[in-house]
Amino acid sequence: MKLGDTVCDARPDERKGQEIVGMNVITDMVRKSDAYEGGQILDPIKGKVYDGKMWEGNGTLKVLG
Repeated sequence: MKLGDTVCDARPDERKGQEIVGMNVITDMVRKSDAYEGGQILDPIKGKVYDGKMWEGNGTLKVLG
């Protein structure tokens, strides 16, 4: 998949062939204290899934994955 493509072809799962716009790229996050963690974040360009964590800091959403 190349930057600018509109369909995710890099994943071998149920997301293969789906439009990137509107695709769920963050899944299974669970709130723990001031953060959400334990979920996964999909990079639809590379087709890789990363363990993820999200939190708010100084009015900005911080995402690690």
